[in-house]
Amino acid sequence: MNTSSSPGAASGEATIPVGELVGIVVGVLAGVGLSVLLVYWIQAKLKPGASTRQDEKFLEHLSGLPPRFSYEELVTATHNFSKLLGAGGFGTVYEGLLATGVKVAVKKLHSSKEKTSKSFRSQMLTVGGVHHKHLVKLLGFCAQGSERLLVYEFVPNDSLDKWLFSKTNSSRRREGNEENLNQEEEEEDNGEGKSDLIISLDHQPKLKGVLTWNQRFSVALGTAKGLAYLHDDCGRRIVHLDIKPQNILLDQKFEPKVVDFGLCKLTARGQKKDDSNSVVTLLPSTMGGTPGYTAPEWILGVGITEKGDVYSYGMVLFELISGRSNIDASLSESMNFYFPALASKVVMDLGYGVDCLMELADGRLEGNFDSEEMMRVLKVAMWCVQDVPKCRPEMREVVLMLEGKLSIPDPPPMKFSGLLQAQRIMKDYYESHQILSAEQIEKVHSFDSPSPTSLDSITASEISLHSSISSITF
Repeated sequence: MNTSSSPGAASGEATIPVGELVGIVVGVLAGVGLSVLLVYWIQAKLKPGASTRQDEKFLEHLSGLPPRFSYEELVTATHNFSKLLGAGGFGTVYEGLLATGVKVAVKKLHSSKEKTSKSFRSQMLTVGGVHHKHLVKLLGFCAQGSERLLVYEFVPNDSLDKWLFSKTNSSRRREGNEENLNQEEEEEDNGEGKSDLIISLDHQPKLKGVLTWNQRFSVALGTAKGLAYLHDDCGRRIVHLDIKPQNILLDQKFEPKVVDFGLCKLTARGQKKDDSNSVVTLLPSTMGGTPGYTAPEWILGVGITEKGDVYSYGMVLFELISGRSNIDASLSESMNFYFPALASKVVMDLGYGVDCLMELADGRLEGNFDSEEMMRVLKVAMWCVQDVPKCRPEMREVVLMLEGKLSIPDPPPMKFSGLLQAQRIMKDYYESHQILSAEQIEKVHSFDSPSPTSLDSITASEISLHSSISSITF
């Protein structure tokens, strides 16, 4: 019987199936492609990009630069970035120890080239050229390849928010929770339920996470002096644009130091403060800041001046008084969720007096505060958060007011644009976390405010309605 066979088989040659052959070819091509991409990536990392060249050119024109570190030096100083101190919108901060034995905070900027470059230049222009006891000091920097790092002085007592927003002995007395408060105090006596803000410092034993009034007033005054320096006394007028407790650090004596200049803007010193050229216009897509601390003009999109910092500072003052966040979702069933609105209501009901202060002050202070100082802080806060920028004092005037060297007239009624901002923040929070029902959200929004009922209905022209208030000068 004859059997047919292929020529290859007859000649003894092995054959490769077509599918296997295609797989081999594809594998080889993929390997070559990956090799090419790897080489390209390595070259891109090593070769200075456009932003790197621009940064180098930028640094060449800066005078009085702090020391420049190599990336390898900072890897060693931070033990390969192993001890995290905090993270923010522009980078992550690590504890480090320089070869000289100096403890530092190393900020590693995020890797987005455009944003990293802008933040780096902004902070080099500002922190690198300012020197004030209430502004964090820039000790050095690193610009190597795509890496951008900033080396700051180490501030040991963390940020203000870590101390203010403790739940220990909270001020819920005015919320009618005496039973819960007493239970917490009993737990503390037994060594349980302690605040997680009890921290251990190298220079002293464990500290309870409650700032005294003297410490709070010192923070208020020191922060005001730092901002006054930025606005009036350094080479160029600097608007910080992101004042909040998280950006106020406390040193070993609990003196404040303003930090994080990633958003700041500069205007020429020779310009008048009401000059339109000194107004910083921020588009919504580029607007930074922190909701709850940003001034109404940010929302309006009409541009801001240093009075935006004044507004944010005023919001911080409220939190120094109350020891709570100005927007507290846990109090959503009442309008007490927005502390500035609560403060305004208490003032209208009780007037400016000791009873008013006792109602608003952080319960953890247990009445231990200087009523004259706290009243000055309260009045300054209410002036600082006026809707119309021209109604707000300048920071140098704030310093004089807090020091008792400039009289403080009673502030006019607040218009509560900030309340509308708070409502929007809470609405977004509730909806995204499914905390409240639609009916509960509507209840939060039913507050009878003298302001328009939505942020969208606020227009720049409505600012003129405040002209009678604008006539008040300091």
